[in-house]
Amino acid sequence: MGDDVLHKDYIEVKGTERYSVGNVKAFVDVNYINDQTFSQEYPKDFQSSISRFLQSTAEVSAPINNSRIYLLSQYWVNLQIGLPEHVPQKMPEVGYVLNPTAVGPAIFTLSANAANFIRSEEPHGQRIDIKPELSYSLGDTVRLTQAISLRETAYKLTDGQGFGSSPHREIFQYNAQAQMRFVKNYESFQHIVEPSVEFTFIPSAKVLPIFDSTELPSKTTLVQFVLLNKFRSDTFDIALRFSQPYDFNADNSHLVVDNFNASADGFTIPPGSSRRLQPTRLEGAVGWSAIPVNFTFDVAYDIGDKQLNNLNSGINFRVFKDISLGLGERYSLVDNLLLYTLGLNAPIDKHWSLTLSTGYDAKGTGLQDFSLNTIYKEQCWDVNLSVTRRPASTITPSSYSYLILLELKGIGAFKL
Repeated sequence: MGDDVLHKDYIEVKGTERYSVGNVKAFVDVNYINDQTFSQEYPKDFQSSISRFLQSTAEVSAPINNSRIYLLSQYWVNLQIGLPEHVPQKMPEVGYVLNPTAVGPAIFTLSANAANFIRSEEPHGQRIDIKPELSYSLGDTVRLTQAISLRETAYKLTDGQGFGSSPHREIFQYNAQAQMRFVKNYESFQHIVEPSVEFTFIPSAKVLPIFDSTELPSKTTLVQFVLLNKFRSDTFDIALRFSQPYDFNADNSHLVVDNFNASADGFTIPPGSSRRLQPTRLEGAVGWSAIPVNFTFDVAYDIGDKQLNNLNSGINFRVFKDISLGLGERYSLVDNLLLYTLGLNAPIDKHWSLTLSTGYDAKGTGLQDFSLNTIYKEQCWDVNLSVTRRPASTITPSSYSYLILLELKGIGAFKL
């Protein structure tokens, strides 16, 4: 489409296709725009206006007994104006995955892949990653699960900078979990309590150029206490998870606050923190089929500093028939963020639907992007009337845009 005000020609390509020939399966998911300003000028909803990347994926896979081989490509479009564009593109990756296989009383798994990463600047090139893992469980009242893995990662890099042209890393990782399970059945619901202690140990891990999650593991000695409570009935499901990690590698003398990152178990802790007692986390999810309503939240509280680090919550419920309303809140002390979001999805009938999304930045610019879309669908064509408000920036005032998109199935979309 052409924008006569900005004097730009925008190209947007979106689509998903799945194919199957015998046991061979393939899918293509394309999300591409040719200019970073497109998502700010024509946001589909509030989430698309604040997204960091667009991802396109193509994969072909085939099963072989208890394993599979695959060929994967991923392409990322950076959406944030002013931030570095040098995103590593995985073009392609070929891999082999062995599903859990019994080896005597133990379970063996294996993942191996070779990937090619391209980008115009910073380190790029080829990577081989091999990770075998052996796990073993025993016990009844107290269930003890242990896993040992070895990981070899090697590279052939161009523009390797301080990493050199052929860096490599060997990692040994040990995980253990001791878990108990208590079940109490009441007349109208069931209560399940699962306390556990988890231990993760990685003695050393060389720093590598970051391409994806493969490079993230670092030296770790982490113990975490977890208490999971579940309440189940025919009409509701409630889950509450309390976790308290303790980092033996941290120096307890002072606290260094840094950006949050993912820990080994997928939950966020500050990697730059020197306090051994890490923030306490409480997570919850509530589903109630009678309304229906779904509510989720997670809280991170730093006991040492006696302060709330993170608080995220969201609720989604049906207002009337198929009309649903979603409310959300995100708070982060490190990012100085307090954001409220609202979304409405209202399918009126088989032809008409209405969607609305917006956000409010309580510690920044106030009202964020506001987007209202009215969609009319026929068998061969759609019409989308979009009204979007963009908030004021340091150089431009707030503004509104109006857009009519006519989409002919199988041909494409036209802006009116």
